[in-house]
Amino acid sequence: MNQRHLDLLVNKRAADTLRVRSCVVRKLRQWLETNLECVEVHTPILAANAGGAVARPFTTNATEFPEKQLALRIAPELWLKRLVVAGFDRIYEIGPAFRNEGLDSTHNPEFTMCEFYVSHINLEQIMQETRDMFYDLATSVAKFKDEHNLSTLQSPDPRVFAKEWQVIDFIPAINMELGCPLPRLDNNPNAVQEIIKLLEDQGKDWHKSLPPNPSLTKLLDRIAGAVLEPQSKDKPIFITKHPACMSPLAKTFTCPFTKQFVSARAEVFFDGNELANMYEEENSPYVQRLKFVDQVKAKLAQQQHAGPGGQPLGDGDDEPAHVIDEQYISVLESGLPPTAGWGCGVDRLVMMFTGAGRISEVLPFGNLRNVVGLASTGPQIQERKKGEGLDSNSGSIPVGDAATENQIFEREDLENAVQVGKETILPTGEVARDGSRTGRADPSLVIEPESATVPGDADAAARESDKPASLNREKRAADDALNYIMGDRP
Repeated sequence: MNQRHLDLLVNKRAADTLRVRSCVVRKLRQWLETNLECVEVHTPILAANAGGAVARPFTTNATEFPEKQLALRIAPELWLKRLVVAGFDRIYEIGPAFRNEGLDSTHNPEFTMCEFYVSHINLEQIMQETRDMFYDLATSVAKFKDEHNLSTLQSPDPRVFAKEWQVIDFIPAINMELGCPLPRLDNNPNAVQEIIKLLEDQGKDWHKSLPPNPSLTKLLDRIAGAVLEPQSKDKPIFITKHPACMSPLAKTFTCPFTKQFVSARAEVFFDGNELANMYEEENSPYVQRLKFVDQVKAKLAQQQHAGPGGQPLGDGDDEPAHVIDEQYISVLESGLPPTAGWGCGVDRLVMMFTGAGRISEVLPFGNLRNVVGLASTGPQIQERKKGEGLDSNSGSIPVGDAATENQIFEREDLENAVQVGKETILPTGEVARDGSRTGRADPSLVIEPESATVPGDADAAARESDKPASLNREKRAADDALNYIMGDRP
């Protein structure tokens, strides 16, 4: 990804992926405005509260408020619901969100999210809208690929989304796989230990990759990843009726079959990847406060469990218990109508419609690791072999492996540099060997700017006289190659 501009220039699949991404975002926006008559808004990205989902935020400070810690938003959810209270009963946003967590094939700390909220609609209705949306998006992408000859990309057949989607109830499906029911999950401080014992008694290792003393939410999420999500192979599914502890902002009720406290929520999975999340919003300020309190209590209780040596155990991080958002509760007191909310990771949606195996493939400059690497090293070219000229278009030249910042030398240094054995002597008198600055050269070897010769090197003057011609030849060759790539062939 360090030469992403060149990759996009010569790699048709990489360029086609970004074109499909543009199509997906455009069609998603059109669908929301045409079918649901939603109004697009842009809510704050930087604020005092990260808002919405349970995740670790990026924090910073502003010059204007030096004593106040600010955070990049985790999700726009709470802002959007404030606007619903303000009378915008059909509303959506497509924009960036940030979560200070790990990198893998489907997660990047910076990602694009789409959320919409519609008043006076229930979970069953929003699930049907989701089916219609995915089918329309799949049809639009297939047509776009045909019109633009994007044959390098693999995407699911639109007919897959036209079929009836399988609906899986969270707790009953896990009970069936276990052969026995899960213990009581709400108001049970020992739920985690009871579930782990049950798994061990049944010979299941679904929890083994978790750190000691995981939260109940993470344990249940890991079990779902082992039991429920794989059922989405080559087809879309809904997972519904999650345990209430997993959805603190959703309406909840007691399931008549399992007698467990569950949420009016559904998730969409396809090929094992979560694509969308939706639920009926909790609109009672009294009930929402109780859920926030339970959430904080659960986190504090988990942090107080002592492990070996008396050290508290947790989820493997130092994430603090979330504070109660009193301002959001006060907004609910103004009256949130019955509302359903829907959220989707746009990057994962593009992955599905392009057949991409990693989220970095659908981002213009890759994931955070790629972006940080690009910014820290600057423009790079491959290691220069002995006898080769310098690249005339590069702003800096790597010597050796060119893997770290101190291995990059400015062009003005190397324009007049010469090779002595394995060492590169710079005009400043510094020596570069195997890609690193090794110190000062012998004074007799220091190169004056107007002279590119080294005393004792009989061939240096000849090499210097040839260098401009060599550079011109390489520049002409590079220009010819670029013209060929762009279609302007001689």
